[in-house]
Amino acid sequence: MNTFSEWINGSNRSTGLEEKCEEALGQCLLSATKLALAGIADQDKNCVKFMEDLVPEAFRKLQCSHPVNNWGFEIQSGVFEMVELLIDLIAARLSYSPVPVKLLETLSIVFDYDSVFQRKNKTKPYDRSLYDKQLDDRILANPPSTSTFSVYNRNETYGWLCQIINRFILKDGIINLKAQFQNKKQLTALEYNALLSTFINCMDYIFIDKYRQLFSEHIEQALDYIKNLKEQDFKAKSTNSVFELLSTLRKICSAVWPNRIEQIEQLHLNLLLKMIALSNFNAKMNSLKELAKIIENATSNIPSMTKASIRRDVISEWIIENSILSKALEGNIDQNQYVEKVRTLMDFIAPKISKQDIETIWKMQHGRSLVAVDHLFTLIASAAAKFNLQQLNYLIEFICNSWKTETILIQEKLIELLGTIGRECQKDSAVRVLEILWDLAHSDRLSRSMLDHILHYHLRIFSEGRSPYDALKRDYCLKCMSDLQRKQGWLVPAIKHLYDLLHHDSTNTFKRTDEDLISLLVHKHDLISALIQSLSTCQLNVWNKTHGHVTIDTLVDGRFTHEESIKNHLDLLSFLLKKGNLYLILKRSEELWDTLITSEHVSLFDHELGLNWFITCSEDLNRESQIALFEKRVSKLNPIHLTSKGYACFKLYFERCNSERSSQSRNFTCHTNNEMLEYRGVDELWNIILCVGDDEIANDATRFLLDLYYLKQPNRTRRLTPQLLHGHFLKEVYKRLSYLLITAVPPSTSLTKEIESFYKSLKTYGEQLTTTITTTTTTTACHTSTSIETNHTLWLQKIERLLLIIEEYIHIVENEYSPTAHITSFYGLEYQIKIILGEIGKTNSSYDIVTVHSNDTLQMLRICLGQFYKVSSHDIHISIQNTRPLTQSYDHVGTNNNNNTVPLSSSSNNQSNSNVLSSSLNSKYLYQLHITPGTTIYIKILGSTYNQPIKPNNSEPIRIKLNNSSMLTLTSNNNNMNTNDDITRLTPSNMMADNSKIYDILYKLSYLNNKNIHKRIRNLLNLMPSDIRIHDYLDLISIRAANICTTERRQSTENANNNNNNNNNQINSRQAIDYVFDIKNSSLI
Repeated sequence: MNTFSEWINGSNRSTGLEEKCEEALGQCLLSATKLALAGIADQDKNCVKFMEDLVPEAFRKLQCSHPVNNWGFEIQSGVFEMVELLIDLIAARLSYSPVPVKLLETLSIVFDYDSVFQRKNKTKPYDRSLYDKQLDDRILANPPSTSTFSVYNRNETYGWLCQIINRFILKDGIINLKAQFQNKKQLTALEYNALLSTFINCMDYIFIDKYRQLFSEHIEQALDYIKNLKEQDFKAKSTNSVFELLSTLRKICSAVWPNRIEQIEQLHLNLLLKMIALSNFNAKMNSLKELAKIIENATSNIPSMTKASIRRDVISEWIIENSILSKALEGNIDQNQYVEKVRTLMDFIAPKISKQDIETIWKMQHGRSLVAVDHLFTLIASAAAKFNLQQLNYLIEFICNSWKTETILIQEKLIELLGTIGRECQKDSAVRVLEILWDLAHSDRLSRSMLDHILHYHLRIFSEGRSPYDALKRDYCLKCMSDLQRKQGWLVPAIKHLYDLLHHDSTNTFKRTDEDLISLLVHKHDLISALIQSLSTCQLNVWNKTHGHVTIDTLVDGRFTHEESIKNHLDLLSFLLKKGNLYLILKRSEELWDTLITSEHVSLFDHELGLNWFITCSEDLNRESQIALFEKRVSKLNPIHLTSKGYACFKLYFERCNSERSSQSRNFTCHTNNEMLEYRGVDELWNIILCVGDDEIANDATRFLLDLYYLKQPNRTRRLTPQLLHGHFLKEVYKRLSYLLITAVPPSTSLTKEIESFYKSLKTYGEQLTTTITTTTTTTACHTSTSIETNHTLWLQKIERLLLIIEEYIHIVENEYSPTAHITSFYGLEYQIKIILGEIGKTNSSYDIVTVHSNDTLQMLRICLGQFYKVSSHDIHISIQNTRPLTQSYDHVGTNNNNNTVPLSSSSNNQSNSNVLSSSLNSKYLYQLHITPGTTIYIKILGSTYNQPIKPNNSEPIRIKLNNSSMLTLTSNNNNMNTNDDITRLTPSNMMADNSKIYDILYKLSYLNNKNIHKRIRNLLNLMPSDIRIHDYLDLISIRAANICTTERRQSTENANNNNNNNNNQINSRQAIDYVFDIKNSSLI
């Protein structure tokens, strides 16, 4: 038996099967049959295991597994021989109690004409010589006559099936089986079913009359058993075997006693009624499982299942007459599996539920747990999807009555119930559900959370793919529109729900019907105008309610905050324009701007939201509207209080309005000096830089301005000579500087004669500077500037910002290095840095010390190191371990300490945060590269070897010093730049130096007691060439003055004397000292 057991659990079913059967299965079957004939088979535990475990599994595989179809004739014959041996064993085992249930179940499989084995061998002939004579009138099985077969199946005789049935009769199997019914011990439902189901699958191949004679009394015996079942029997887990017995009896009756089918069905239903009426959970659960199975079979699309089941109308009538649904709901609906079975019952009977039943079901929620209520509502929702309109109205009536009295938690569940019904029911019912939810959403004193809850489920009913609902969506959009036009009450919810209705689309697509709906709302009902008016109304109401103290959390209608109100309005407006492919007309744009930006009732939050909308939705305005809005509204923003969002809006519309400037094709001549004025709003951009309080905005605006004037000039403008380009920029600067000097605002307190005199002198300087600018340009500048009221602090800021613009322009144009810059005439601070020969990060290495000055450039350092290492400066590779970005400030006060300086434009050659100092940085000063006292730089020599010996780690450092005079000479030679050539003279710094009044103005402004202005002046003086007059005056007090003749004096010195017509009357040394150092007027204003 162990060998056979291994084969049962093995993977190969065909190899050596015949030998295995002969050696294992055959021997075991013969041995078990001998023990069964002796009546002692159940006394051997190995035999019991063989009969109850191995035999059922083995013959299930031999009869029903798909590999059977692939076996050859010899194997098929071998299996048939094993079946014959099994018949002998079962017939012998039936001779004594108890009933061998497992063997009888296996016998039912063997007698099944629809098994794989029997279908495979259905054409095998029936050998009448084997059993017919021996059985005579006891014969039970016989192949049907040929007349009963069609032309397609006349060869399907099932000869082997008939042979094994008759073999079972010959071996006294029927006699022994009938004897089991006479057992003194009461048979169980499982045993009755095993005994009666033996021939249930081969009724078409046995004599029905003989079967009726053999089993009629036993059928009655089984029916009596079922009728006499007690209440305690229904509570047992074995109740399912009773239902299996009933199913077996129905199949037998359908073939043998068709007139008794109704009796069997009635018995089946009465049994279910008894069980479901009990309070025991197992009894109710088992009955519902069986009822769900009956309903499933009755509603199946498979004819064979429907034929073998109770008819639908019989089941439906029985459920209603006996209130089965109510009895089922009285059970434990807290259990999920129980609820699923009740759901099957409820869905089946839903169309026939009466108003009284609905009321009864509805009242069952009272006194139940929340879990039970949830399950009950789930069942109701599932059934209500199949209700007709009248039934649904009954249910809605009960829901509305409960809504008025229930707690908030139950109210939320009622809304969920309505939403679920609306999604699953037909359109007519959905219309009714939508109406109820809409009415509930308009209830008085409804909380925000409950309102959102209702509208959420109202929205979910409009699901994608239900095209008949498009008309419903349009109706509710129009209802929202009506609420919006009333301008009171349900205003913000209407806007929010309208947006959700239009936006709701589960597939992220936008159908043509939606676009048509938007067109209807916008053009026929003027939705956009209504939105802007609603926005103004909400804004005014909340302003009046809070007396101007509006916050984002201020409630508009007791439910929605002011922030939500504004956002809902703007989101809907944006959605309408984008999805409807519409442009916002200028009139509406101006109305919206006035409401959100310039209204006296606007809060800072409204202002920022409005600006953000005009930024993100700029594409929703056509070009003409953009230009008009910029000129009439955007450019009029107050530059003093401009926020970053306001500047972003200004910059965006500025670029949009001037976007066609670079692409315009027109003839250009050198006389077109006013081309820069073609930019719309450029004067407002200047005002933003000068007036805005936020330094970051001023910095960004400065970069943008310099882009316009130099870095991003259109290609056609590049034909301007540098002199004209820089000259135009400097004129723009001068006219604003002259206006600031003429309109200088002294401090409002402690106004002394000295201060008055100082500000009068500023006005004089401004008037003198004005002479270099045309009258038209000056008038325009004055008009632009006077539109903003200026105080002393703002005036100082404007001066400082204007100087900053000049400084940045010089840096950009001259690439931050000019051989004529004043800064190159002095060394700056002297300090020492370390030099390590090797890769960056190298530790414990010897180093040398180089003495440098803060005004030395990187190129000067390279030349010095090249001379020391005897290699070309181009082969010196310098790196620093620097984690800070390279400074973009040019204040010459040690390292970067100027927070107001603008970083370089993105168009310029910005350097990354690299450790390697490339040759593109040669023109930078050391302080700009963060090479400060104590900095360690790493040297790598490329392309050739050097002649210095390798130093040991503990050696003393060599001290190297830059020879600045030679360095300057080498640098100048390397740059091939003559400080007096034409190119250098046409740089903006040199062009400014040509006007001596600029120096005088800078000197005069230095008396203002303002550190930022001092910094700007210092930077400009460092970038510009040295004031040649100062050189001349210093010559007068130097040692050289005693050794030179008068004719060698510079002409500029003669111009500075009071008697400039007499070359013999020169100022003396004392006068020169007074002029240079201005000792009398040295105090700050």
